[in-house]
Amino acid sequence: MKAGRTIVVIEDDTDIFGTIKRGWPDPADTLVHHRCLSSSRALQGPKHDCVDAFIIDVRLPDGDGLSFAREMRAVTDAPIIMISGT
Repeated sequence: MKAGRTIVVIEDDTDIFGTIKRGWPDPADTLVHHRCLSSSRALQGPKHDCVDAFIIDVRLPDGDGLSFAREMRAVTDAPIIMISGT
């Protein structure tokens, strides 16, 4: 059986996360949902090594998703997809 990837989705809108999850093409992948940047900060330590890709909302209730993406880019080369509802 194929091992899945870990995809971190940082999105405050649970409906949008649900749409991403329902449409995700590979059921072996694990989508980890964070609703804000503060809960995602732990990923900046050693835990970022187990993340295969990020999907980050540009506008989050506690900060700027673009800034977080820049911070993550400094510590990982995992793909980053930016999304925005506006």
